[in-house]
Amino acid sequence: MPNRVGGYRAPQPTVLAGVDGGTSTLAVLRASASYAELLRATIVVVNVTRPPALVVPETAFLHHYCSPGEVEARLLPLVVEALYDRRVPWKLLAVTGRPARALAELAERYEVRAIVVGAHSGRVRNRARLLTTSVAHRLTLLQGAPVIVVPTTHLQHTPGWPTHEDGISDNQ
Repeated sequence: MPNRVGGYRAPQPTVLAGVDGGTSTLAVLRASASYAELLRATIVVVNVTRPPALVVPETAFLHHYCSPGEVEARLLPLVVEALYDRRVPWKLLAVTGRPARALAELAERYEVRAIVVGAHSGRVRNRARLLTTSVAHRLTLLQGAPVIVVPTTHLQHTPGWPTHEDGISDNQ
């Protein structure tokens, strides 16, 4: 059935899945697929990598930096694994920038119905800091689509991807 209202073709409903290859990637993709099936939406799977110029010395993961092409190649098997049995169209994007800001800009561009991200992983020593520095929290401040946070509890780390324990910070 065409998505038309009074001669106007409404944009294809879209669910944005923000993934980092970490512990919550498969869960985020599967949750995104569930929402996309309900909404008859397309999933836009996005990984945001900080460029080397934006790496803060305290979180130095310069040695873990990957180009967008390398990120797409690493993520593709995970996306296929998570979505192979789901009947939802999807596309994979790898962009460079600050995670929350880049996801918010893509959410606006695609007029998304929801953004799905993983919960903060790794050890958190200061819960107040977590609530003010997480990508999910920043997304709620930057745009208006619902932000769905998938917990990482009891999830396995994705092999081949660095973790927060390796000194990576995705919370800016």
